Amino acid sequence: MVERIFLVRHAETVGNTLGLFQGFTDSALTPLGVEQAKQLGSALSQEKFDLIYSSPLGRVKQTLEQSGLAKNGTRIIHADELRERNYGEMQNKAKGAIPESESAFETDALARPAGGESVDDLKNRFMPLFKTILESKEESVLVLTHFTPVLVALNFFTGLPIEKWRLFKCHNASIAEVVRDEGLWRIMRANDTCHLK
Repeated sequence: MVERIFLVRHAETVGNTLGLFQGFTDSALTPLGVEQAKQLGSALSQEKFDLIYSSPLGRVKQTLEQSGLAKNGTRIIHADELRERNYGEMQNKAKGAIPESESAFETDALARPAGGESVDDLKNRFMPLFKTILESKEESVLVLTHFTPVLVALNFFTGLPIEKWRLFKCHNASIAEVVRDEGLWRIMRANDTCHLK
């Protein structure tokens, strides 16, 4: 059974620097993002992951490759459930260019961008897999994913309603670590970027 789980967001992308809703579309890592991925790998180099779950989107795969965390034949499972939120018609649009009348989806967990997912929709696709991960036989698992899935997972560990999904922050290449202790899940760190120079 899983005793420790690491939730990690991909490194900086070109889309991040442009302030875009990337969603299911993709964007390459920036030179800084490549360096962040390497620093992430260094920070977690002493950890032994029994299993790595990864979003199949290119920015996550590139982070995994540049970090060097997939070593010694560690099994990797690429799961669609770990993709970022689908922003529908807003994908690849700049956040500042969205009219205020259409921007409720940015903060309201139940609001959907046209043709896309609400945060609650993402939770409903993500949580069945995440609960399976938590009950798997591996002791230490790395989940490499995106901004919204990390926040939804941390929201789950706190037991708060999904409306509180923005309680935590989640920067590029940040680390969250949760351990099972005395029958409880305890958040040891969240949005840890101390390893980034």
